[in-house]
Amino acid sequence: LIILPSRDSARNAGVRIRYLRLSPALEEAGLSLALVAIDDFDPQQAQCDAVVFSKCYDARALVCAAVLARRRIKVGIDLFDDYFSQKSDSRLNRFRSWLEQMLRLSDFVLCSTAVLADVVLDYRAEIPVHVLSDPAPAFDSHRLSETLSRKFDAARSEGVMRTLWFGMGDNPYFPVGLADLAAFGSSLRDIASGGAPVELRILTNSRALSSAGLALAAHLPVPIKIWEWSEQREAELLHEAFLCFLPVSSQPFSIAKSLNRAVTALAAGCQVLSVGYPLYAPLEQWIYRDTADLLADWRSGRARLSPSSADDFERKVSDIASAEREAESLALFLKTVNESVCKTPADSEVIFLLHGLGSSQSAHHLVKRAGGLSVGTPFCNEAIDFDVVVEVTAKGEATLAVSGSALSKVRSPLRTSARPAPSTGGRRKFWQVGGEPLVSAGEETAPLSWRMAMYGPVMKSASVMLSTAFGDGLHLISEDSTLPVAAGRL
Repeated sequence: LIILPSRDSARNAGVRIRYLRLSPALEEAGLSLALVAIDDFDPQQAQCDAVVFSKCYDARALVCAAVLARRRIKVGIDLFDDYFSQKSDSRLNRFRSWLEQMLRLSDFVLCSTAVLADVVLDYRAEIPVHVLSDPAPAFDSHRLSETLSRKFDAARSEGVMRTLWFGMGDNPYFPVGLADLAAFGSSLRDIASGGAPVELRILTNSRALSSAGLALAAHLPVPIKIWEWSEQREAELLHEAFLCFLPVSSQPFSIAKSLNRAVTALAAGCQVLSVGYPLYAPLEQWIYRDTADLLADWRSGRARLSPSSADDFERKVSDIASAEREAESLALFLKTVNESVCKTPADSEVIFLLHGLGSSQSAHHLVKRAGGLSVGTPFCNEAIDFDVVVEVTAKGEATLAVSGSALSKVRSPLRTSARPAPSTGGRRKFWQVGGEPLVSAGEETAPLSWRMAMYGPVMKSASVMLSTAFGDGLHLISEDSTLPVAAGRL
């Protein structure tokens, strides 16, 4: 089972490229693959050999993984993007914390590139990691040769270099997509001034077409047309384009990307110009790296990818992006993982989910269904019906208030010394375990600066107190906030 972050994500290009292209070949290799949105997934009832979480960067995946581990079902993560190596970027603390926690619950990791595999091994050196390359679209060298001939004839008769840039145009954390296109726009100017008029077509996601994104595109030095991405529109524009322009910046997020865009463009009979970081080096025989070489070939009627080199390109794709080869390799890897010994938590171990600055009702309901305890902290303002509330005394010490149902699980003598607690804002009666509280979960009076400063110490103290009160358990943090807070290891 491949677990996706939402039902809508099943329509994303990445899912189509990675999983749907691979699915028929996996069937041939003896594996069945199914896609499930995480909100539709019940980890206690799942019938499968392995579950892989894809882009589910929140506590729902953590709780599901803990339940699956108890059931001795293999847990994996599939990583596409590098949100984890930029350790000086405080905005990404939540991703790094999530990965640290998720790796402790996982049996294996799939990565789209070797760069990402190295990032994972920096977090947990001993976990099995498999590089699963994105499979290429189906094509054959004979049809590719015909397409290339058609495009050469059209380019010569029109005297215009029809150029396409396609992909995700934005990212909430990094300047990518349209920002890269704008940053390397001088290459397009060089082509046009070198005697090859350029018509640039841009195909990207609707979110990128904001005022800022459109302003970036408007300053490009060649005529442009812009379309919102769709699978059909991508096929149409690739069919018409002579050149795909794929600039790549050198930031860690960009250099961890797969070869998919270049493979897709070449398989559609497009020449490729990629400036900046040499992401597509494995395809360098068919890739232009500077405009001078491209212009020289344009004037002489040659090209890196031509009918005479189509057979070599097909063999290269078979080596690095064949769906059949990738499926066979993945099947062998999963067989090895499936035969390994699970490192699972004890069946009796309680799952404690500590809610941070940003959390969700979905994660709360998941941990409740798993028989765990949903723990409110002074940092969480969500209206969640917690089982346990972490509070802070006037002396800065953490203490607990527990619901009546949770009180029965508290060890003696803490249980016998508990006393009725002030209202925590929920519907249930709570019992105080420890000193008098100053700041409780659900209160909005604590300044943000206090929450950020106290986050790590209070989370660690809360973890210790939960173990003291309830015994050993699995401690997970639910944190979706981009604020620079980090709990460290619990």
